[in-house]
Amino acid sequence: LHMIDNHHRVNSEALVDIIALSRCQFLIHTSSAIAEAAIYLNFDLHEKSINLEDEDSMALSDFGDVIKRIVERTDQDTTTTPTDKLAKVGPIVQRQLESARITYRDTDRPSRHNALVYLAQKKHSSYAGRDSYSMLLRSLEMATKNYLSINEHMENLDIFIFHTNDFSEEDLGTLEERLGPSAKGLIRLVNLSGSPFWQLPSHHAKDNKERIWYAYPLFSEGYRRMMHWFAIDIW
Repeated sequence: LHMIDNHHRVNSEALVDIIALSRCQFLIHTSSAIAEAAIYLNFDLHEKSINLEDEDSMALSDFGDVIKRIVERTDQDTTTTPTDKLAKVGPIVQRQLESARITYRDTDRPSRHNALVYLAQKKHSSYAGRDSYSMLLRSLEMATKNYLSINEHMENLDIFIFHTNDFSEEDLGTLEERLGPSAKGLIRLVNLSGSPFWQLPSHHAKDNKERIWYAYPLFSEGYRRMMHWFAIDIW
């Protein structure tokens, strides 16, 4: 039950309930948006949950039989470790895509359909004294704690860190350490510098920025390139 006199607390408690339920191996529920959200976070619950108010759902006794079979099968598999879940440590390699340089660890890990994307710097180009690298490391730690470590999300995506001459092979090792052993082969450092993905549009290449560009230099060239990248180039 949630306190209805404090909307912020209600929202927070509902989110906690969703995350907690999503970590269940099995779920017995009624028609509820919270239960549905938990199932969206844990795809295994599509086959391992039952809605007591849904006439089309299996009987509760049948669901009990399903749980029993799964638990028995799990017990039989506890002595083996799937090889595809092990982090393989491979060499750091580089390749190019239309002059963009991609640095990653070659672990034979297939690319995933989902991605976590950053456009990052070590030091902010406009804000003096801002430690953007520490902020990136903190963001990765929080992403690991609050998302990647839940329901094997780390197994289902790649992390792309786009940059312009900011990050090296040594940085890749540091970033992997922050995410833990299972992050080997997960991160791609993509250097956009000199590539067609990080250039002024041809019709703006010779602009007099002070005279033509709106609110320049308040909205710097780097800021405009960032907006252009996320709105157009990345797609």
